[in-house]
Amino acid sequence: MNKQEVLKVDSLKQTLFRYFGQNESALCTKCEKPFLGHRHYERKGLAYCETHYNQLFGDVCYHCNRVIEGDVVSALNKAWCVSCFSCSTCNTKLTLKVAGSA
Repeated sequence: MNKQEVLKVDSLKQTLFRYFGQNESALCTKCEKPFLGHRHYERKGLAYCETHYNQLFGDVCYHCNRVIEGDVVSALNKAWCVSCFSCSTCNTKLTLKVAGSA
């Protein structure tokens, strides 16, 4: 990106800040897009959109080796997608029960 393009991007950011009344933390650190009411996450003082947070810091499923989006099943110091969590012997899908529920 040349200097003129950087200035255009900075100008656009300033316009967005004025229009939405937000500061720089309202942008994803990775893609620099504004959150505009969408879910976002913070890590070590930096803000990320949901997509980039999952890509950078999300749990990876022990079975399918993909970043887990949604609920994570943790067992034996590993993480699984809910859809991948199954018996290692017979491959029967295991369901989760929340403590205290019937």
